[in-house]
Amino acid sequence: MTSMTIPKTESSRLLYSRLASSGDVESRFAMNQLLHNPMAIPQTKSLSTRIRLYKSMTVVTSIAVMAWIGLRSYNSNNNNNPATSMYHLPSEEPLSSDPHHWSDSHFQDWESFLINHSEDATAGIALVFKSQIKKEAHAQKKQAKKEGKMKRKEIKQELSHNGTVGELLYLNSTRAVRLVRHDSYNAASDFFFYQQGWEAQINQAYCAVATSAAVLNSLRGKIELPQDPLYVPFPWATQMTIVNTDCVKKAVFDVDSVKRAGLGIGMVPNLLNCFLLPQGYVAKAYPVDPDFSSQDQLKDIVINALMDEKSRVVLNYDRGGIGQGPMGHGHWSPIGAYSAEIDAFLIMDVAKYKYPPVWVPTEAMFGGVATLDLCSAMKQHDLPVDWSQDFATIGQELGCTPGYRGFVVIAPIDGI
Repeated sequence: MTSMTIPKTESSRLLYSRLASSGDVESRFAMNQLLHNPMAIPQTKSLSTRIRLYKSMTVVTSIAVMAWIGLRSYNSNNNNNPATSMYHLPSEEPLSSDPHHWSDSHFQDWESFLINHSEDATAGIALVFKSQIKKEAHAQKKQAKKEGKMKRKEIKQELSHNGTVGELLYLNSTRAVRLVRHDSYNAASDFFFYQQGWEAQINQAYCAVATSAAVLNSLRGKIELPQDPLYVPFPWATQMTIVNTDCVKKAVFDVDSVKRAGLGIGMVPNLLNCFLLPQGYVAKAYPVDPDFSSQDQLKDIVINALMDEKSRVVLNYDRGGIGQGPMGHGHWSPIGAYSAEIDAFLIMDVAKYKYPPVWVPTEAMFGGVATLDLCSAMKQHDLPVDWSQDFATIGQELGCTPGYRGFVVIAPIDGI
């Protein structure tokens, strides 16, 4: 044990003696401080006053130390507990409390189910939606499907031979940005308009909703925008705001289904027109059936819309058709520009966590939109859907209608 050293100065020794005779906790702490830091003694004439001041200083110091230790312990516990962390945002819909909740993985399984049955269009539709297929039309559709499949195979072979599918040019390169800045056709203005409100989809089923919000915000100054209470008094179309309006709830029949299964080309114009029609605009769908549509027709309609600053174009496509198959299937995103230099369209992906905007060659884009969506539209259903059932039964309860993907043009009513 280390022996104590009595303070050397007379005043220090006297103060030390008085503190030792007191015997309380504060006095013992003050004695220790006095031994190690004699200069900290308050320089007052009265010894009793000096003792009281010194004991007061030690009490305050003790409280501060204990408070610091307690705060460290509290922060340590909270950092290890996400539920109480100041940075933790509680889930809007706790998964554990809803056994029928569809997570993003459920949505991906639903997409895989649809695309797998689309491989054989007629057989898939007959399997999933038997009540919608009439026997007398089966033979005709089978023949049309066979011819269409052969045609798409020829297109894919040609694309593979030319290497077009692999030549996606993402907007994270100097060349890709240069194409936006130096477009000779003046068909890149929509890219800049979308910067007024082009956000990532808030879940993996809301690509159509995010795309619709981006379109509305891009028309700022031309139409009156929806008002999200969070941004009052500044108008701003957000995904949650537009799906919760009365008109949209009627147009899409079941907002809860949209959160899980998304929207097809048969329903997105209905959503957009809730906001457009009262203001002199309209959204019109152009499904692309490969048996009756050509690349030239698609190209002309889209370019004409891009060159009109009052119009917008959004695309409904299968990622596999443009060379992004591993990252999903059916998807929606706005088209921001066209480049004549490389004959490609700029798709502004709303799934920003997957891909940046990308220049897609016309042929590849045609391959993406000329694909079958087994749930391009839903029908009115009065009873809630039981989401714990198998996908085939869910498809029947939703009243899914098959149809080809394509694009939607948004323009003034007198311009369509």
